[in-house]
Amino acid sequence: MVTAAKTVDLVMLVDDNDTDNFISKRIIEITEFAKHVEIKNSGKSALDYLEEHK
Repeated sequence: MVTAAKTVDLVMLVDDNDTDNFISKRIIEITEFAKHVEIKNSGKSALDYLEEHK
């Protein structure tokens, strides 16, 4: 029996390494794990994003 994997609405990557972010985002896109990938380069910018999008 094959079951479809659940797709999440949003994944946030928090990493200051652009190469790691690129690779991680591509894997998420290829596997269709998430509908949207938000990339933040610092913990502060990630927290700011979360505060703005409550």
